[in-house]
Amino acid sequence: MRHWIGGVVVIAFGLTTACQGGEALVQTVAELQAVKQAVVRATGHSDVQVKLAGAGGLSVSLINSPLMALPAEKRNSKALDIARVAFDSHPRRASLQSVKVAFLVRKWFLFVFGEVSSAYTFPAADLVTPPKT
Repeated sequence: MRHWIGGVVVIAFGLTTACQGGEALVQTVAELQAVKQAVVRATGHSDVQVKLAGAGGLSVSLINSPLMALPAEKRNSKALDIARVAFDSHPRRASLQSVKVAFLVRKWFLFVFGEVSSAYTFPAADLVTPPKT
């Protein structure tokens, strides 16, 4: 009987730990989805991917976006704007150290082929919106 109770305790502990991990995963996915929706609204482009990139990194990719046709200087400025939107819309932005914005070309052949057209990484300090005075 004692072994049975111990087994139940171990199973209950395992399920509790798994549920807590599951809750954290669901929360992270919801946060990334919120960032994606903010970027879609800001750019008008729906093919957007948002991922966590290492410790403190956030990666935003726009796939086959017309923004790739912009001159390099304007594309850099637009990437900064997108990074700020992503940073501002992330609920735990204080934990972010950088945001990377990539403009990807995706071509379809027998398999998917992705190519980075251009990518820009911005440190979090450059993304904090100064308070309006």
